[in-house]
Amino acid sequence: MDAARRATLALQRCRSRWAPDDRVAVFDLHVERDPLALVGTVSTPALRERALSAARDAAREPVDCEVRVLDSYARPVTATVRTAAVRADPDPGAERVTELRYGADAVGFDTADGWHRVRVPDGYVGWVDEDALGDAVAVDPDVQTTDDLAVYGVAVPHGTECERTGDGLVRFRTGVEVERTDGVVPPAEPTRESVVSTALEYLGTRYRWGGVTDDGIDCSGLSWVVYHRHGVTLPRDADQQRGVGDPVSRDELVAGDLLFFPGHVAIATGPQSFVHAYGPPEAVVENSFDPTADDYVADLDESFACARRLL
Repeated sequence: MDAARRATLALQRCRSRWAPDDRVAVFDLHVERDPLALVGTVSTPALRERALSAARDAAREPVDCEVRVLDSYARPVTATVRTAAVRADPDPGAERVTELRYGADAVGFDTADGWHRVRVPDGYVGWVDEDALGDAVAVDPDVQTTDDLAVYGVAVPHGTECERTGDGLVRFRTGVEVERTDGVVPPAEPTRESVVSTALEYLGTRYRWGGVTDDGIDCSGLSWVVYHRHGVTLPRDADQQRGVGDPVSRDELVAGDLLFFPGHVAIATGPQSFVHAYGPPEAVVENSFDPTADDYVADLDESFACARRLL
């Protein structure tokens, strides 16, 4: 086995240990020959050092380093539109992995063909159309919107973070300031009742893969935005959310618990009921574990995996 192959295998081991989830970390590296070099892009300086060390140790000869670190490009950005699709690749046809909401706290990195790579509040790293982004200003988000406020022609989503200024205005991370006497409140103190009440606001919202607003939402987007509006930021996807909170048995479910099924998550509205963005009806609906209930779904009853309690 030659040095380049040994270094490549070492890189693969390094990625599986230090950057196994490409939704939240970038580890796009390869080994070039003649001369031997490590080339590509990673998220952080620590990943670059680990990758370079692994490649050099495995190759047992000098390895040049031509690795870009995204953190060196980092700057605060935000969405200037109601929602901006975050895509897996810099291409309008690429998968929508999540959305960046107006005025959200995001970090921008490099650019490619009119697209900007960003890290969104849920930790995802993806690509956003540059036309939907602007530089972010620092705010102390002491309030959030409770209505679809029209801000210079943009109807910002419920739960958009902003701050009250000393002169009575409301400032968003876009730098826009508006005069508001209503429609903004401090984030709700998370209680089981308030979480359920917020979740039920989305009943009837159409199902949309990667969505996080009442324009369209997916299952983990619903749990993410409901808790985010209470000041609790969860990971973005169902498998990631499954690692948050404390385990709870099915016969002890209470409102606000997160319920997990294969590739799916719901929010308990009571011991036997739950609300979720569900594929078959293509909408946010409330269902039951009670076989005698009209909204009983046998497949979900039978495939229930576990529950986690955040409150």
